[in-house]
Amino acid sequence: MLSKDAGKINLICFPYAGGSKYSYSVFNSLVSPQMNVLPFELPGRGDRLMEPLLNDIKAVVQDLFGQIENLLREPYILYGHSMGGLLAYLMAKKISGCRLPLPLKLVITGCEGPSVEYKSIKLQSDLPIPEFITELRALGGAPEGVLEDESFFNFFEPILRADLRVIEGYEYQESFPLDIPICVMYGSEEDMTAVDVEAWQKESGMDVEMIQFPGNHFFIFNYARQIVTIIEQKLTLAGKTGP
Repeated sequence: MLSKDAGKINLICFPYAGGSKYSYSVFNSLVSPQMNVLPFELPGRGDRLMEPLLNDIKAVVQDLFGQIENLLREPYILYGHSMGGLLAYLMAKKISGCRLPLPLKLVITGCEGPSVEYKSIKLQSDLPIPEFITELRALGGAPEGVLEDESFFNFFEPILRADLRVIEGYEYQESFPLDIPICVMYGSEEDMTAVDVEAWQKESGMDVEMIQFPGNHFFIFNYARQIVTIIEQKLTLAGKTGP
């Protein structure tokens, strides 16, 4: 069970496709002392390696909800990149439907609005291995050593394909807008338009902030410090952090 420190804001992080709880480890050295970075693990990887992979998005959301439910009485933010952004949105909907305390903010990177056809990545779960590797290399989301080492790739491939099936099985259901501010960040070279990103506005009755960074789908690793600063600036202005 992940711990939380009293008086701190929990930054609850959900992984992108193929990712693990270590995917956002760079954030740990960048956040202020007032924030805890709490990444969560899906089955079939990391310290849950022996558990079967999930292929259904509802099962994924339920699994994550079970992990974070006891943290929702403390101030928190939901964050996710790509698939993790979609999971953060669905988690916010679930939390709202359960009438539990809402997050201070929903922070999304590399993910178009949930009502838009998911196209920020061209990877498909059923691509043959050569095309699969080509698209993965174009995204920049996997170290070259993983793609070139057969044993590493054979371990990583089924995890990523399972996560892609989770995304592919998602169906948007229009419902009430969230009473949560949303901040969306995306890369200038991603396969999504400004209109795709602006679709997030229909998901909240509050302001939706949209920020573009230079780079491809994994721009977050080049701009991790700036992303953390953006998250914390708004909270400071709201009197949520600081001495």
